[in-house]
Amino acid sequence: LFGAYTQRTQTPNVYVTNGIVERLVDGPVWPVVSATRGTTRQWTLGGRTERTANWGGATHALSGGLEVVGASQHTPAWTLRTIGELTDGVPSRVWSFRDADTPSSRHALTLSAHAADTVRLSSKLTGTFGLRFESTSGSAQGAAQGITWLSLLPRARLDWRLHEHGSTVAFLGYTRSASRLALDLLAFGDPNAPWAAVYRWDPRFSTPTAGVTSIVARVGPGSAGESNFVRIDSGLRRPITDELAFGFEMHPSARSRFQLAAVGRRESHTLSLNNLGAPMTAYNVSYVNDPGANTGTTADDKVVPVYDRQVASFGNDRYLLTNSTLTPAYSGSLELSGQYSTSRLTFYGGATATYSVGPAAALGYGPLENDQSVVSDTYVSPNADPFRRGRLFNDRASTIKLSVVYRLPWDIKAGAIARYQDGQNFSRVLVFPDLAQGTEAVRAFPAGDSRFRFIAGLDIRLSKAFTISGRRLEAILDGYNVTGLHYDVEERAAQAPNDRTPAVAKGPPRPPRAPAGRREPAGSARRSTSPRRPGVRRARRLGKPVRPRSGRREPPRRRASLEAPSHVS
Repeated sequence: LFGAYTQRTQTPNVYVTNGIVERLVDGPVWPVVSATRGTTRQWTLGGRTERTANWGGATHALSGGLEVVGASQHTPAWTLRTIGELTDGVPSRVWSFRDADTPSSRHALTLSAHAADTVRLSSKLTGTFGLRFESTSGSAQGAAQGITWLSLLPRARLDWRLHEHGSTVAFLGYTRSASRLALDLLAFGDPNAPWAAVYRWDPRFSTPTAGVTSIVARVGPGSAGESNFVRIDSGLRRPITDELAFGFEMHPSARSRFQLAAVGRRESHTLSLNNLGAPMTAYNVSYVNDPGANTGTTADDKVVPVYDRQVASFGNDRYLLTNSTLTPAYSGSLELSGQYSTSRLTFYGGATATYSVGPAAALGYGPLENDQSVVSDTYVSPNADPFRRGRLFNDRASTIKLSVVYRLPWDIKAGAIARYQDGQNFSRVLVFPDLAQGTEAVRAFPAGDSRFRFIAGLDIRLSKAFTISGRRLEAILDGYNVTGLHYDVEERAAQAPNDRTPAVAKGPPRPPRAPAGRREPAGSARRSTSPRRPGVRRARRLGKPVRPRSGRREPPRRRASLEAPSHVS
């Protein structure tokens, strides 16, 4: 038997009533509103059992269990009333939020039962078969529609030893998994969740001022007390991931282990938010020629559609949270890992080669741009649709990570971690400031036609242990980024086609450091800091808007570490 309870409380800043969001850097505006506030609780109760039985001359290792998980979120009314939306630094829209006086309350409950059987089918073949049933439901207080999912999640694996007394095993496995019900999804259609009236940002006003222009759109996730403004599809299906794996595990000796695996994944029934009140017929479409990834040939040239909303459709927005009709997302990877250890030496290593393709969730340069697992702005605005299918966020193509620890005499240990990964996929965007609905960006090509530069680093650690009066103390020296990767390239991926601006930055200090009071992991390499604006990178990692000293917002850029100046274009 087991049980657990967690509670987290986040107090909102009640004195903040206005904000600024850079659409390409910070992502869509409505997730900012949906960020967790107030108190979130989760409890778990369950039990597991195991037994061994002999049936038909075979030994079965049986296991099973039950689990109940409950979650709730209590969100107070939000005091933020106005958000100004910028697109590539250009004033776009003003979001005027309205929030009910009643706090929002959402809850979810999941009941699951699982069973598994591991049986030796022959002297060389072993099979593992399992099945999991889940009943998941959740709703917001006062909402007209909640979410209910019933899921059967099977799994199976076969292990075949190539030789009866050999050390190499081939395996083939299949697993189906499902996304959990996030409480944030229940904000859609919640009568007590915030909603907004959206206006064009009048350039005559330096600060976002609502009501100066006519209304452009209405946006949830709150239902605004209307049954047909924001709804959840009664037939909403649960996002499912199917995974198939094949590979070999090798144990040449008691000191070493290696594994080579090929893994394929298919993710279906992803979620989307459809604007039924402003379909494609509510837009006028024009086309712009663009060189695409600009590889030097005309083969990658693109014709980019641009959608201008008709004034007659302003304010007619009606939203439905449903499943995407897009082709499922696919990914495949080849994974190699190994371990070797002796009395003094321990070595771990791994490498992956990955390829994936799926629909991007949102425009911009953040992680949501290529994440297919979140509710997207695809279908909300048709300008988010062009070239939406491409390489996904977690697809780094090639990665390598190596770590080694050597135990010296006198209780001294030396270790190192080296890593390499290809850059993140991205889409350059074109910015159109003269659209009736306000400034919007459109992808110029799919994600994966271009990617940021690689990232690599080497960290080292030296430690010495002491025993004083029966207490064990350890002194540690850490060296971060000892190879001195200190060149950055900031890629301005908006408006200008294939524009790369080299920017040489000062490298981080390389002398070893002695941490006092706490330890930092050896794998957490520092990032380089630009001498021009040292606060920009930290603020962007925190998701905060950054304003240059000159008063004009810096255009969105992306960066990646380089090994030598010769890589700078």
